[in-house]
Amino acid sequence: MYAKNDMPLPQVKSGMATIPMNTPSPYAPQAERALQAAFSAYQRDDWGDALMMLADAVAADPRLQDDALAQHLAATLTGQMPETVLTRIGFTDQRWQFIEALQPDPERNTRGLRTVTAFIFSTLIALGMIYVVANWLPNITQIARDPLEDIQIYSHTLINGVTYDVYEPSGPLAGPGWPMLVLLGDEDLQGDDLLAPFVVANTSDTLYVTPHLPMQPADVNLPILQEIITDVENTYPTALDSVVLFGFGEGGALASLYANQHPDIIAGTIISGATWIYPQDEGSGPMLVMIGSQDPLYLRSNQGNDMPFIDEAQWPGGLQYLLLENIGHEVTPYQVDAALQMTSEIHLDAVK
Repeated sequence: MYAKNDMPLPQVKSGMATIPMNTPSPYAPQAERALQAAFSAYQRDDWGDALMMLADAVAADPRLQDDALAQHLAATLTGQMPETVLTRIGFTDQRWQFIEALQPDPERNTRGLRTVTAFIFSTLIALGMIYVVANWLPNITQIARDPLEDIQIYSHTLINGVTYDVYEPSGPLAGPGWPMLVLLGDEDLQGDDLLAPFVVANTSDTLYVTPHLPMQPADVNLPILQEIITDVENTYPTALDSVVLFGFGEGGALASLYANQHPDIIAGTIISGATWIYPQDEGSGPMLVMIGSQDPLYLRSNQGNDMPFIDEAQWPGGLQYLLLENIGHEVTPYQVDAALQMTSEIHLDAVK
């Protein structure tokens, strides 16, 4: 297990309000699409395009001038009062003043002496890099190898045709059996792609299970997941009370729902970037919820104040979660390390 030393510590925030997933946007569809495009451009560091899309959104629906997200984006892009910016960028002749202000100073490219010096310096660096690459070339293939290339993954097929893969730890069996970590992803990240960062972090003492479930509602996949877990327990030496679920994206909904309905089986749950989260009963094991500050789900939730991924009636006290700074809809070493740490602690408690 590991975590990057320079990775910032997550901040803990509490959810306050909820917007149901089926609540329609109060703005015109064209304005809503333009606003979403503005945020996407901002995330890829294209601030000029972001400001242009924001201007189109305001022009399509002037009510966005009072929208908190639009104001925050306008202030971030321009460094000026957001009310002034949103009032003016709706006019074509004025929006370009703001866009041109984002362009780099042309004088930086006309300083001849510095340009020549930088060119010579860059050339020397390039030559040095060529030398290094030439000497390291035999090792490049080894460095770029697929982390799953040298490990043994066992594939299984249920009677209903659903498949799942199992990675059996390489280290010696300790205690009554291995802890089981079930990895549940979504259409963006699943299977081997979801397994790879976990195998890179730990191959010696955790049994990984990656179901290949059909893309259907969580409650429909519940009995299939139950069959997979039972099949694994009957086939591999797994420890009782050491089954942990890791749910990413839509897999988070399935993980939290299964843990809710089977507290006697699931000892802990880790949720990351989930589209929906079910609460846990008093008898359920611990649940850790994480979400990235750059995850579109978080950006659409008014920085965590309105959470479309929980039902307010089911979470009367709000949802406690870890906010991971500068992380989008992805799985990073931090989430992997948190999941493995929880799995290890649960396993140690179970075998005492």
